[in-house]
Amino acid sequence: MPFSPDIAYSINYALGKYFFHRISHFLESA
Repeated sequence: MPFSPDIAYSINYALGKYFFHRISHFLESA
């Protein structure tokens, strides 16, 4: 069952925010 575009977009958006938060936190603690 394929994802609908809006679901895929929201998943990509959530993953993008998550990784951006992790990377920025890693750079701050480095």
